[in-house]
Amino acid sequence: VRRWVFVLLVLAVLVGLVVWPLLNNSIAKAQLSGQIEIVNVSPAAGWSRAAQPSTSWTPKLVNPSRQHVQTFEKNGRRVSLFIGAYAGQTWTSKLVTAVNEFTDPDSGHWSVVERGRAVAPHFKQPLEVKTGVILGGEKRIMAWQWYWIDGESTANGIGAKISQLRAHLAGKGDFGLWIAAYTGVDTSPDTAAKTLTEFMNDMSQPLERALAQTAAPAHRQ
Repeated sequence: VRRWVFVLLVLAVLVGLVVWPLLNNSIAKAQLSGQIEIVNVSPAAGWSRAAQPSTSWTPKLVNPSRQHVQTFEKNGRRVSLFIGAYAGQTWTSKLVTAVNEFTDPDSGHWSVVERGRAVAPHFKQPLEVKTGVILGGEKRIMAWQWYWIDGESTANGIGAKISQLRAHLAGKGDFGLWIAAYTGVDTSPDTAAKTLTEFMNDMSQPLERALAQTAAPAHRQ
């Protein structure tokens, strides 16, 4: 009898230390995710909303709370904006992780054929972004990727984690966004880069405003 009592006590401790916190985190994440709504970016500087995305590509993100694509057009050029939101993060749902990538290596459809860095114009200050030229069949696209946490933008994973820590210490939780702006490569990567540069130069301010509005409900938790 004593042995079974001991076993039951151990199981109760394990439930209290391991199972319940995991269950509680899952419930909290579900509640917070239900309140997240990615706000549409308002067109500016001659850009207008387009009904169809620039390509069928989307990045491979693991368990985001929300994800959303908007497409804009100007003078016959299209740029799409992918935003993935993470709130109530867990080990299986994290903003900054190596498994969040431009492509899913297991899909076999899209593959990254070139990687690099670029400096994108931004109304606050120039923003360094990760770049990728992505091939799918006969279609090529160029994507620029970065993170947004509590008004801070960076493409650096360590920098993003530091921003998350600052936001957490300020009582704003762990909310963050994974962002990619992308366009088709019709002639050369340089031409696509110029299109993305113009888009960021024109649209960074309304983009920033929409990101802050998206984060507001999570920051109030």
